[in-house]
Amino acid sequence: MVRLVSLTVILCLILALGIMFFKVIMPFILPLFLAAVVAMISQPLLNYFIRRTNGHVRFAAGLTTTIIVSAILIPLCVGIFLGSLQLFTTIVNTLDEANWNKTVQTIREKVEISNDKFQQFVDWSHEYLQYDIDSLVTSGKSGEPKISEDFIRKNLQATLVPIAKRSLGVAASTVGLLGTLFSALIAWIMFIIALYYFLADGYLLIESTQSLIPVHVDYQRRLIDQFQKVVRAVVIATFLAAIGQGLTTAIALSIVGFDHFIVFLILATITSMVPLLGSWLIWLPCAVWLMYQGDWGSAIFLILIGTLVVGTMDNIIRTYVLQSDAKLHPLLAFVSVLGGLQVMGLWGVFIGPIVASCLHALIQIFNTELKAFSQEKFQSQGLLETMAEVQSEPQSAETDEKPAESPRSDSPAEASKEAEKAESKPASEPVKTSPQKKKKRRR
Repeated sequence: MVRLVSLTVILCLILALGIMFFKVIMPFILPLFLAAVVAMISQPLLNYFIRRTNGHVRFAAGLTTTIIVSAILIPLCVGIFLGSLQLFTTIVNTLDEANWNKTVQTIREKVEISNDKFQQFVDWSHEYLQYDIDSLVTSGKSGEPKISEDFIRKNLQATLVPIAKRSLGVAASTVGLLGTLFSALIAWIMFIIALYYFLADGYLLIESTQSLIPVHVDYQRRLIDQFQKVVRAVVIATFLAAIGQGLTTAIALSIVGFDHFIVFLILATITSMVPLLGSWLIWLPCAVWLMYQGDWGSAIFLILIGTLVVGTMDNIIRTYVLQSDAKLHPLLAFVSVLGGLQVMGLWGVFIGPIVASCLHALIQIFNTELKAFSQEKFQSQGLLETMAEVQSEPQSAETDEKPAESPRSDSPAEASKEAEKAESKPASEPVKTSPQKKKKRRR
């Protein structure tokens, strides 16, 4: 009883401290999760450096971390530089005198209001606003028209109040932007540190965790292997789908006449990696612009490509990769991706297939344990029956080997009768002698 109370108290303390610890690490869950995923994927590179450095795990982990961070930062910086260069070239060409005049003329033709419509607007304003205008004008000392002071005061208040609110909004936005940048910097530093320690001490962390979980080590390894397969498949599927969508979007935009292929490729790829956004943020405004220009054929073509090809490419690539790498059924992979996205948002794209695959592995483990338990139970029952048969066989053999005897009764009455017969029988009977012995006695 004392031990049960002690275990209950310890369990309650573990739950309370676990909840507090989860709240502490909640701001860094995303960097830690991404670091764990990258550490799983980069195990072959880590093993290569361990062999090259003669078993220096920490040095190999440092080299692997440096290469991974460089592989993330260098393409990002190069893409931003190339995109900025193309945007700068576009702005310079647009501000050129000839191009600028052409652009202004185009805008003027698109937004020009006819004189008739403008005159209708003037007549309407004169008819409905004349009374308000007259009420705002007063006479001065010499009789000249003068705008009333109340009108000036109200206009100043109406103008200064929005300016003050907008200034406060700009200040708050600036502070929020600085806070976001600081949080992003802290998250990036946490990602690098966590990645290094996951690479350097990953096996120790796994072994210590395995010793704390009351499940067989083989089953834990099976779950870890399945988790690694699914995570690797989800990451590969995400990158392949994003690259495919970005490339298809950039090619479609180039076909309909848009320049700056690299800029559209980078933007479409980045937006495709975020399922809640998607590459439609790139091709849909371009299609609207084509409609505004009057090029309906190109606009319809771009909308069809974006809807039928780019929109379905994500689900097809994810389903195929999850089926081939994680051994998930296509229907299960498709449902887990879309269901996770709907329930958990961006996290659901990763968590949905992981939950489905780990659940499948747990069901297999439970089925294996249930079969083993059933076999042990049936074997124990069969062993008991065999032992009972073996014990019964010698007894039957002994009864078969005994000679047939007259049945004896062990009852007291029969025993007393046999004793009386023995007492009534004479003690000795006369011995019969032969005639020769009689003759010898006579002599």
